[in-house]
Formats: sequence, structure tokens, C-alpha cells
Amino acid sequence: MARVAVLVPADDLEEAVVECLTYAVCELGESNVYVVGAASAARIAGLVGRVASNVLEVRGGGKARAVREAVEHFELLERYDAVVIIDGGTLVLPGFGRAAEDGLILPGLGSLWEIEPGSRPKLLLTRANGDTPEKTSAIVRKSGGIGVLDDSVCVLCPAYNEEPVLDRTLMAAAAEVGPRNVYVADDASLDHTAHSANFWTGGNVYTSPQNQGKSRALRGAIDHFALTERYEAVFLLDADTYLSSGHIASLQAKFGPGVAFAVGRIEADWVSDNFWVAYRAFQMWTYNALVRTPQNVLNVINVLPGSSVLISSETAREIDWERASRLVLDDYSMLCDVWYGKLGKIVYLHDTPPADTTQPLSFRAYLKQTYGRWWPGMWQTMRDRRMFTKTDWFSVTNNLQVLTWVWSAALPVTMPLLFWLLNGTVAVFALLITFGLLLAQAYILGGLYAYHTKRPRTLILLPAFVAVQYLESVLFTLGFFKSFRLEQGGRWESPARVEATITERG
Repeated sequence: MARVAVLVPADDLEEAVVECLTYAVCELGESNVYVVGAASAARIAGLVGRVASNVLEVRGGGKARAVREAVEHFELLERYDAVVIIDGGTLVLPGFGRAAEDGLILPGLGSLWEIEPGSRPKLLLTRANGDTPEKTSAIVRKSGGIGVLDDSVCVLCPAYNEEPVLDRTLMAAAAEVGPRNVYVADDASLDHTAHSANFWTGGNVYTSPQNQGKSRALRGAIDHFALTERYEAVFLLDADTYLSSGHIASLQAKFGPGVAFAVGRIEADWVSDNFWVAYRAFQMWTYNALVRTPQNVLNVINVLPGSSVLISSETAREIDWERASRLVLDDYSMLCDVWYGKLGKIVYLHDTPPADTTQPLSFRAYLKQTYGRWWPGMWQTMRDRRMFTKTDWFSVTNNLQVLTWVWSAALPVTMPLLFWLLNGTVAVFALLITFGLLLAQAYILGGLYAYHTKRPRTLILLPAFVAVQYLESVLFTLGFFKSFRLEQGGRWESPARVEATITERG
């Protein structure tokens, strides 16, 4: 029988966590059950006996980082054949210790990754679902692969100085496709990014010889591991994006012949009481509903989320990675390669489990992301592709969307012009009608968003959201002039990360 240890992340010793630890001790023995989190060892000792000797107190940094530190601290991968990570409230039933030998799962609770004879000890994850019953009565044999339908998909994560958030990202990715199918392109990071990446991927890390930008790092990892020859598709995942369970499997299920990219639902990683996160969450929800969904029907999607996208290996081989590396927005350049090279369709699936992306937490960070990179980078790519002179359906629809942003920014100029051409009463009336319609539209969308997401506070913030939307249109327009001063190359600098404020799922 394989030796199995159970590790329970637990910041608060709620009744469900205590019950979870009690069942685990009964099944595996107190010496094989470990706890990590902010809960004190003394308190655990008073509730669950001597298991407290296997407790590591870790405050801050998130669950995934605490898991890694505990596994390394107790040297679990060296001492056991398998280490199973379970959330509090998951009950370890009789026979659990034998599950790892046969590749079994607890139905509804998560996966145990199969242990291959003679291989390196594995890190096993279980992930509880929201609709999981409190107790599970049986252990059943697992059929198929881990998370996705098979091993035809891998995850490739570019990272540069992403130590604060990488554990969380890779833990979720490994739970989706298995650690052997997760790869990291480390762009010569100066922190412990490579160490975290090695832990979650079992060594599938490519480190660039020097910092050279996202596109070159991705291309280097693809070539180094021969990913496009070994897999049918590669899921590109930013280091600050957290995948909900089933996200990749949902995309793979719709990934048929002729599809170049598949994109799922992207949401803002929620941070309570932060205005900029609340604004971006609202913007992403409305964009998915009002822009991306119709664009998907018309087959003219013009924004590719670089944070999370499934790309076919055939398409990856045709992408001009060197051209992308010379531009600020490599994902936009990849998008143009698909449309102008006729490499296939881009499919958007709105009903996938979300991929949560980290958002700016301050006005300064927001400006750095938008006016510092996104908007001028978009103009830079449009100029590089001479998109303004093209008449194909993709270019025309893209240019029309750009013109709507520029027109919005020009409203303060067009209104005085209207005042000069018409009499003052008509001009004032037109001005009030225009802004009244904008607010009415915002409140209709805001009401739907508040109801759907159960965030009524959004209705209070809507006037401020409208003001920021106008600011964005101005920044986008000014980005045209800044695009001429952008440096060549896709090197990036990660924003300041605030681990403790991020609300994790599961």
C-alpha cells in the first residue's frame, strides 16, 4: 500500500474543519495528517489531539503558498508516496488511504492523481464543489484523465517576478490538467518564481537566458519542451489568473477542427471594497455580454485576452512570435495573425467556469496598465498592421469600435461646436439628452449586473463608473500619440501584488 499523507489548509478551526481532521486521523493515523494556516497549534491540540505536532502556522500569502511551504517544511514528497490536499469540510472515508494506489476519486469532491510505479512522489489535490454534499458514501474508480478529457492539452504560464501570485495560479492549473501537463516560461525572474514553478510542475520550467519579453519566453518554452508536437492545444495562462474548476475542460469540449483560439469567460478577481476592481468587474461583465458575445456570432472577435486562451498547436506553429515580441501587446498581434493569415476561427464560450484575473488596486496602477500599455499598444499594433486601410470584415468592425471610443472622447469638443452651429437652448438640451441616455444605459446594465452578481453596491458607484468610462475613451485617444514613442519589445514589469486582499475560490 502506498503511504499517503493528508494536508488540510485551515485558517479558522470551524466545526467542519475539526470534523475533517477527526475523520482523517481515524483513517490514516495522527502522524500522517498535517495542518497549515493561521490557526494555532495549541488550539488544534485541544480539539484534535496530538495531530497538532504536524501543524505549520503560516499567516498571509494565500492558501496555495501555504500548501507549498508546508509540503516543503515537512518534506512530505520525500517521506510519502502521495500527499493529498483537502479543504476543510471534506470527509476522509474508509478506504481513502488505498485510493492513491488505484487512481480513485471521491465523487463530487475532486481528483486523486494516479501514482505511476517508480516515479517521483506526486502532489494530489482535491477540490470541493459548491454543490457537494457534506458526506460521500463511497469511493469509485476514476475514468479518463484529470480535469480535462485527456492529456492532449497543456498549460503554459509566462512569468516574470511573479512569486507572490504564482502558487495560487499553478495550484489551480495543476488541478485542471495534472502537474505533468503544466509548464512555466520563466523570463529570467529575479525572485523565487522558478522555485515555486518547479514545485507545482515537477520541474517543467524553462528559464530564458535573459529577460526578453513574454512572446520570446513563450516561444522558448514551446520549442524547449516541443509542446506543439506533443499536445493538440496549448492553454496560455498569465501568472495572475486563477482558473475555476472545469474552465479548460469546457473549452476543450468545444475545440473542434478549424478553431484557432477558444476563449472562456473572464472575470475580475474580486477584492472587497476596492473601487477599481469593482469598476473593472462591471466593465468585463458588460463587455462579455454586449460586445464579445455578438462578435462571436459574427466571427469578428477583436480582443484576445492574453491572460487565458486555448490555442491549437497548428495555430501556434503559424504565429509570428518574433513580430509579436517587437510589440507591446503580443496577444493583439497573435489575433491579427489568425485573422489575416486565415488560420481558423476564434470561439468565445460565455458559460464556462470563470478565469479570474487580478486587477489594478489603485488609480496609479490602473493608469500604468491602460494608458501605459494597453491603449498605446493597441494603436501600435493597428499601425503595424496598417489596419486603417484594410477593408476586410475584421478590420472594418475593429475600426468602427475604435471610432466610437474616439467619438466619446471628443464629446466636450463637439458640444461647443453644436452650440455654435445651433442656438444655445438646443445645444444645452442636446447635451442633457446625451448624458441622460448614457446614465440611463449605465443604470439598466448596472441593474442587471447587480442582480446577476448580487452586488447592489454597484448602483451607488455607477455615476463614478460613467466618469471613468469617459476617462478611458480620452486615454485611448491620447494613446495614439503615445504609440509613436513606445519602445520596441514586449518586456513587462509585474504590478505590485497584494496577496492578502485576494479572495480565493474553493
